[in-house]
Amino acid sequence: MSSVIILQLLNIIFSLGLFYALYKVYRRMVIQNTINTDNTISQVESILNFHRQLDSKPTVPSTRGWAASGDFLVHLIHIFEERSPENIIECSSGLSTLTLASAVARRGSGHVYSLEHDEFFVDKTRGLLKKHGLEKYATVIHAPLKELKLNGWHGTWYDFSQLPQDFKIDMLVVDGPPTSNSDCARYPAVPVLLDRLSAGAMIALDDADREEEQLAVKRWKDQYKNLKQRPFFHSEKGTAVLALE
Repeated sequence: MSSVIILQLLNIIFSLGLFYALYKVYRRMVIQNTINTDNTISQVESILNFHRQLDSKPTVPSTRGWAASGDFLVHLIHIFEERSPENIIECSSGLSTLTLASAVARRGSGHVYSLEHDEFFVDKTRGLLKKHGLEKYATVIHAPLKELKLNGWHGTWYDFSQLPQDFKIDMLVVDGPPTSNSDCARYPAVPVLLDRLSAGAMIALDDADREEEQLAVKRWKDQYKNLKQRPFFHSEKGTAVLALE
């Protein structure tokens, strides 16, 4: 049997296995009465799109729990395709890092820099990138949380001193730090990095259905009149997208 036929069979087996795994998850959630059918269909479609985007054979971790939802990852790809960013900064790391690094690799230029305060996830995301052959397209920076005072805000945020200073940011993804660390914990991302955003830069905020994230968006728009919010992006946990005009 030729190697081409073997690879085709392996691809078929992989696809069938993925669909079966998704079906099992769906069945389990239905039995437990914990899902909304429309959301489940949306997540399945998004996860399939996510796998197509990666176009890779290694197993991809689950998009459940603390991980970014499949639809949020697909939104990031849409923003990437619209803005075509060279320099991407992430607050937090994980599947979003893998997704954006894959997009950068496909295009052949650009880089992702992820600020991650937890050493466990620093190592985990670096290992995930290496496993998929994407380590040269993304850098995970260990950025412990430290005290930060801003006008009208006080708490802890990433130590971004290791972030390269010689470029403008075209895309900013805000999915951290955890809200348990400070009130409105994700608010500092814009005031801290605003001066480094390029004209037309786009900001994507995950978990935008939560009250604290909604407050962060309101404060951003009130303080920075050149930040304009895009129409609502439907997703499981809520996605807010803003553009610097």
